[in-house]
Amino acid sequence: MRRESRICITIPAILLVLAAAGPAHAQQNRVGRVEKIASLGAGARPVRITRATDLVEIARGGPAWIAVGPNEVLYDLDRLRVRRYADMRLVVERPAHQGRLTFLAEVLDDDGGRVFNVSNVPERANYRFIADTMNTGELGVVIDSGALVVRWDAGRLRVTAAGHPALITETRVVFVTDAAGTSGFLYVEEGTVEFPATPGLVAGAGQVVRLQAGTPPAIAPAEPAQLARYRAASRYNADRIWSRLTPFWRKPAFLLPAVGVVAGATAYFVTRSDSGAGPDRVRVIIRIPF
Repeated sequence: MRRESRICITIPAILLVLAAAGPAHAQQNRVGRVEKIASLGAGARPVRITRATDLVEIARGGPAWIAVGPNEVLYDLDRLRVRRYADMRLVVERPAHQGRLTFLAEVLDDDGGRVFNVSNVPERANYRFIADTMNTGELGVVIDSGALVVRWDAGRLRVTAAGHPALITETRVVFVTDAAGTSGFLYVEEGTVEFPATPGLVAGAGQVVRLQAGTPPAIAPAEPAQLARYRAASRYNADRIWSRLTPFWRKPAFLLPAVGVVAGATAYFVTRSDSGAGPDRVRVIIRIPF
């Protein structure tokens, strides 16, 4: 007699197996979406990056680094690194947090000059996103090295640089640290910044805070001309740089050959139309949206 064996798996068991086999970020909270990436070639205008690139990489639950492109979603516990001479802007749109974060190795002015005097600029800026395990209602970012330009609109953002946590609400600020992540600056463009580990210290608009690991943060003196340069660089790296990106079809390398092709095509059809080869006359009008 032949015996039959049957295996019965319930739906809840299947769901448990699928959940265990799901992506590593399934149980994590979404931080934001990569909006734009730009390459800042030496002496060149910013160039927009439209696909995955090793200029920006993330590590998610393991040692492997993955190239990132626009529209990539980042989650808490992700690690991020950005190569020098590249900018990446992250849009944060969560129920309790709204803002934009621009990640870059160093802050440059529109002529490519360095703005903040740090001793050693990292070849790759490194960051970590922190999960809100204490239910404080804060979004957390740790700068291991590099710079961060913050345009924050709603909610509480905690940025840790050179070992010092700074609490941000509706503020425009710039963080800069060296390659070791132990020394740097905080420039407050608008709003105020508190330091939870240093009670009583509040930095206001137009102030610079010196950040040094092992030493409490302190307001640093700055000349008006220096503050004006900080402000201009903050606006350039967070806002103006993106308006200077040139679409590929407006670049000379594309524009001149395209004009030649269009001119040639127009001349061909008009000549044929006027030659009397047939009863039909063809007229072609081509417009280029410059």
